[in-house]
Amino acid sequence: MVNSIMPRTFFYRQKLSHWKVFTWIVAAFLVNHLSAFSQSHGGATRIYTDYDGFWTSATGAINPVQPDDSHHLLGFTWQGTVYSTGVNDSQMTLEGVSYSPQVYQAFPVRNVQAKSSGTYIGLGQIYDGVNDGISSPPPFSVPPNLSGFLTDGLQGLDYGTGVANVAAGNVIFDFSGIIDPLQIGDGIPDILVTQFANPSGTLDEIFLTDASGNQVGNSLTINHNGIAVLGQWIADFYELNGNSAAFTNESRDLRLWVADLESFGINMGNYETVRSLRYRLNGSSDLAFAAYKVGVFDIVAANNDEGITTMEEPVVLDVLENDLPEGLLDPTYLTILAHPANGSLSVDTNTGTISYTPNPEFFGMDQFTYEICGAGGLQCDEALVTIEVQQIFLPVDLLNFSGTVHQGKGIALKWATAFEKNSWYYQIQSSTDGKNWVVQGEVEGAGFSSKTTTYRHFLPLSGDGNVFFRLRQVDQDGKTTYSEVWAANFERTQPRELKVYPNPSDRELWLDGGDSCEEEIRIYDLFGREKTNLIKCVTDAPCLNRLEIDRLPQGIYIGIRGEEFFRFEKN
Repeated sequence: MVNSIMPRTFFYRQKLSHWKVFTWIVAAFLVNHLSAFSQSHGGATRIYTDYDGFWTSATGAINPVQPDDSHHLLGFTWQGTVYSTGVNDSQMTLEGVSYSPQVYQAFPVRNVQAKSSGTYIGLGQIYDGVNDGISSPPPFSVPPNLSGFLTDGLQGLDYGTGVANVAAGNVIFDFSGIIDPLQIGDGIPDILVTQFANPSGTLDEIFLTDASGNQVGNSLTINHNGIAVLGQWIADFYELNGNSAAFTNESRDLRLWVADLESFGINMGNYETVRSLRYRLNGSSDLAFAAYKVGVFDIVAANNDEGITTMEEPVVLDVLENDLPEGLLDPTYLTILAHPANGSLSVDTNTGTISYTPNPEFFGMDQFTYEICGAGGLQCDEALVTIEVQQIFLPVDLLNFSGTVHQGKGIALKWATAFEKNSWYYQIQSSTDGKNWVVQGEVEGAGFSSKTTTYRHFLPLSGDGNVFFRLRQVDQDGKTTYSEVWAANFERTQPRELKVYPNPSDRELWLDGGDSCEEEIRIYDLFGREKTNLIKCVTDAPCLNRLEIDRLPQGIYIGIRGEEFFRFEKN
């Protein structure tokens, strides 16, 4: 048997070949890793919004249509992948866009400061309802809450509202921590920052901190001029006093910067200490919002709500339904920060619902603000609720309502309608003070009528002085409305003193009887200042004056009619 020996040169060549392969593998890993890290933040290349239903624009393919009102970010493209924001994924699907479904929410924000001059409220140019101009009053309260413009709209992602030229300093976005460290470095952007006007060459800085404000990981600088323009919008830039605008109906660029947490140097060793995001502005930054990917941060985010009801009809609002994250919200911390001006509220801390009841006879828009916190009440956010109270128009057109006094016999009432639909009956009510009403009878309605219908009803009543009458119309659905009040004057059996009612009052005041019926009426406040010009006096019957006092400020007033004095309270 002959033993064969492998040549030494072949062994060395084989060993060198294995070393080359290993080196190439390591090099490829490092290149890919460093490339991924270097690309973990930067500018998006396309955005999708809900302007006019659906709108998209991209670097190199700028849409010639420029949004001029509120519009919300539906999605964006980063490194070739489209990510949705969860605002309206069904619309993205309907438009045939393939996307990675995500949910983004605007950061709750505090200490947004204005400069001494040059800070503006940026709004889509028809946001205020005025084309090529500004509205009066402005479409926001004065002084404005700047933070509200960075969190308004669906999930706070309104690209058509924001603050331009925020003062230099730190804008602080708070949260309780990072709850899913496995999403660090997954390639999906965790943080979005918008820019919607003309950036300067000065760099902004963004970084994460612990609970004491100490930086965790590394900071990143944002050069907005180095971020590609995605599209343009048309805006008005209001002065903070709301009385004027620095610019109206002008076009501005839209940009979007995105970042993965990995780019901040956040890893498994330090993520547990992170408690806030700090955005150090240079004094010329223009923010619509800064947002985060839901599920990464432990953040309570309350979103604005809207509701609709009708006059005097309660409505129950599930205000927490669109607040995030659902599992963190604690209804026991649901509180009211600002009550509505024209209604009352009832909070159910078991279900997290709020019941709103409009004040009697009120219709129009009403608002209130609530706050919700997470477990333990450590982190909270607030939201605005807007209620539309719709006026009830019953299907009866009442033309007139009056009567005739037959002394010693009673009152003959008469009224007419132009048309009726679904009417049931008319209830006749009377009052001797204009405040407390008594039912005197009912008359069946026509039900359905397209021509003038006249009604008559006789009441065998007697009285002394003035007696008031009104109709309560009821339709077949149970809805009701009231006619104007008509006053009947019975002959007096004996002189009566001057009566003033209802007192106090917020709208009308009646002067009944007295000895100076035909004399001029004058009104004074307790400082002796005449306020007669703020009231309107109507004589409804002899010795019966109706004063319309709704323009008077709240307070105590003295009235003079001839030689008679009276005192009343406006509430």
